[in-house]
Amino acid sequence: MGNFAVPTFKDGGMTNETLGFMVFPEITPGIPRAEEAPTDTFHIPSGAKNKEDAKKFLAYLGSAEAQTKMNATLNQLPVNNQSTVGDDPFIKAGFEMLSSAYALAQFFDRDAPADMAKAGMEGFQEFMVKPENVDAILERLEKVRQKVYK
Repeated sequence: MGNFAVPTFKDGGMTNETLGFMVFPEITPGIPRAEEAPTDTFHIPSGAKNKEDAKKFLAYLGSAEAQTKMNATLNQLPVNNQSTVGDDPFIKAGFEMLSSAYALAQFFDRDAPADMAKAGMEGFQEFMVKPENVDAILERLEKVRQKVYK
């Protein structure tokens, strides 16, 4: 699910011994492991008056040093894989998982246009219940893709 949920589970009485962390199991041997990972971002507004200093500030925010400090306070994963993480076993496991992944992507429903995301999520839900419908689902998704990405 994600490290963001750990405090809620712990508030509900779970402990490090009753919670677990694992990567998604390998389905096809030999295919490199990719992960989906949300990323919080900072931006420079187009009308910013001091863009050069803003760029320097953003470079600092992305540095391993700043990410280590910031995410120690937030208890979240740093986006810079040269950062270090504390002793929390779930943060450590998540950091190792993302740092060792072949590729990273954002969540589909955040990356895709709304119409494509809706059709994709509905297709995925249907596939989970009726995998035998895979061809019809893919045909539907292709029609939506052609409309959305003209």
